[in-house]
Amino acid sequence: MSLQLNRRQWLKTSALVVAGLSVASRTESFNHIEFLIQENDDLILLDQNENPYGISKKTQEAIADEVKYSNRYPDDHMIELTELISERENVSPDNIILGAGATEIFRISGLLYGLNGGEIITADPTYFGFKSYVERIGGKLEMVRVDNEYKHDLDAMEQQLTDKTKMVYVVNPNNPTGTIVGGDRLRSFCEEVSRRVPVFVDEAYHELVEVADYSSMTPLVREGYNVIIARTFSKIFGLAGLRVGYGIAKPELIKEFSRIQTNFAPISVLSLRAAIASYRDSDFISSCLSKNNEARSYFCEVLDKLGYFYIPSHTNFVIFKINREAKEFVEEVLKYKIKLRPFEFHNEQWIRVSIGAMNEMRALTPILEKMS
Repeated sequence: MSLQLNRRQWLKTSALVVAGLSVASRTESFNHIEFLIQENDDLILLDQNENPYGISKKTQEAIADEVKYSNRYPDDHMIELTELISERENVSPDNIILGAGATEIFRISGLLYGLNGGEIITADPTYFGFKSYVERIGGKLEMVRVDNEYKHDLDAMEQQLTDKTKMVYVVNPNNPTGTIVGGDRLRSFCEEVSRRVPVFVDEAYHELVEVADYSSMTPLVREGYNVIIARTFSKIFGLAGLRVGYGIAKPELIKEFSRIQTNFAPISVLSLRAAIASYRDSDFISSCLSKNNEARSYFCEVLDKLGYFYIPSHTNFVIFKINREAKEFVEEVLKYKIKLRPFEFHNEQWIRVSIGAMNEMRALTPILEKMS
């Protein structure tokens, strides 16, 4: 079979190509969920860790109903979403700040603690967006290599604390490794370190984790610790293009964040309405999580069969190691209309693959077979 096919042909033929790589389907049925999947005949996008299932019908309807109010500032919606998050996370509304994606929350933290040479400790590797932002504003990053299991080495990070340290940044689950730090261990670290400097815990992939060892650090905020939590609607909620996120911290920190936020209305009325609808749509979230887990298990079976080393992931992406230039590998895959993300860390070459819909992962399989 020729590999020079367009995206639609790939998705139609891929099931036959990988018939021998079946994964037992889950028993749950979500047939009642209506998905609004964006069709793109040009590319299969497996590079940005987005939700491939689009937005639910409920969310689309909420946006459509709100269009007529686009001439108004979103004050009421800001309050409504804040109260929803407050109730679910069992914190006060004074503990919450909304922003244009979690990106805005860490941008503000960068300005507060990293501007003009402020020193921030974080893992190596970790979320490149935060790293590049701190570097652009003149901050100093102390990168602490992850341990042998590609998890944050919290002991080593704590040992790096000095009088110059302004903040510690932890991503849990981590990006690009997909690994987690156990809840008890991370809590102990945050309790100790936050007595000296703020600890920023980026929980962008929080809703995707389903293991007992993991837990959010939000309870530490309730207990008054100097801990900042960031969450986003860009992943499981499917709102990457609408830019909604939030931070959770003690009221004194929230006031500092608000002081340097862009203005009183950082999120559009349509984005807020979409966030409110998606936050309430538990059936849609459960369905997306189930589909992600099934497709991720399938893809890991593919990597096992092809002999690739990969890091077990708790997210909607998997990263695997290759023995060639990662950028060249990605460019070659792009010829088949599939986008992946190259990485280089610890003198090794890696490919990070976002978990798409099952047919998209099956479309990638014969390409990996050809290139392995």
